Amino acid sequence: MAKLESGNRGTADSSLPHDASKVAPHSKPAVQTHSFASILTAAAERRPVRPKSLIMTIFGDSIVPRGGVVWLGSIVSMTGLFGLSEPLVRTSALRLTYDGWLKREQVGKRSFYSMAEEFAVADTAYQSRIYAPGAELRMNGWTIFKLFKEKIDRKTAFRLRQELARNGFGQLAPHVFIHPSIGETAARHISTAGGRSAVGPIFFADSASIDPQTLRHLADTAWDLTPIRESYNEFTAAFCRLPDLLAREVPNMEESFALRTLMMHYFRRAALRDPRLPTAALDDDWPGERAYELMGEVYPKLLPGSEAYLEQTLETLPGQVVPKDVRLYRRFGSV
Repeated sequence: MAKLESGNRGTADSSLPHDASKVAPHSKPAVQTHSFASILTAAAERRPVRPKSLIMTIFGDSIVPRGGVVWLGSIVSMTGLFGLSEPLVRTSALRLTYDGWLKREQVGKRSFYSMAEEFAVADTAYQSRIYAPGAELRMNGWTIFKLFKEKIDRKTAFRLRQELARNGFGQLAPHVFIHPSIGETAARHISTAGGRSAVGPIFFADSASIDPQTLRHLADTAWDLTPIRESYNEFTAAFCRLPDLLAREVPNMEESFALRTLMMHYFRRAALRDPRLPTAALDDDWPGERAYELMGEVYPKLLPGSEAYLEQTLETLPGQVVPKDVRLYRRFGSV
């Protein structure tokens, strides 16, 4: 099975010498060409892949649409494309089980994993925050609630604040949190992470009549968009060459799956943190829409090869019939 470090598929990947001072004065710079393998390798080098996080990305993007249950050996094969060793993957899967993210079922000598029920429900609620366009998400309207800090311990309050930030909530005032586009199911799930007594009444509004100047002031007060901007820019820089390359070449099955997974690994982190503020609150060069458009352009082209790879690699419980999830082909506006 090819890994990210594997050689290119018929296209050169030349680069300048390490010591530029040794280049002859009149020599022409080497022409930089790109292959699917070189894009994967460069993207992985930008941000080292963390095993537990990668496994959860694969579960949400690839395993859940195929029934949600997978043999550990299949996980080892899929993560092996990213250079992760079998012992490391086995240990990471066990830790995810101990942490409550996954559950394990033993069938003979084989271990099968699926998302824990609580997180399977949450994953379903969060799907739209990754795969739906900003305009559609903004139709969810505004959400606001107060955190009763005195009813929970400091550690729980800190963990809840982190969870809110990871899902795009802004802090409007001390212990008051606001979101312009999250769905009600996801909002209720996140807000009760610290216990039902931690949060007061949750208010939902279909719309908010706010003039653009006030809206910008609200955005500046409640959110720090800089890390989200940086994540989107990093994602676009890593994968912006793919549309042109896909117009000329077709990746093999392993490359299709690796590209789809690594793109999702980058994108979901920014997409979940992005509150999807109204356009009037954003700068003209806000990179979120461009990142979504890039996913919309590339993701459908990677589906045939990556799904063929999963058909070949993903092994579920004996006798389990895996239904086709048609929503898979509607992600990012695909038809």
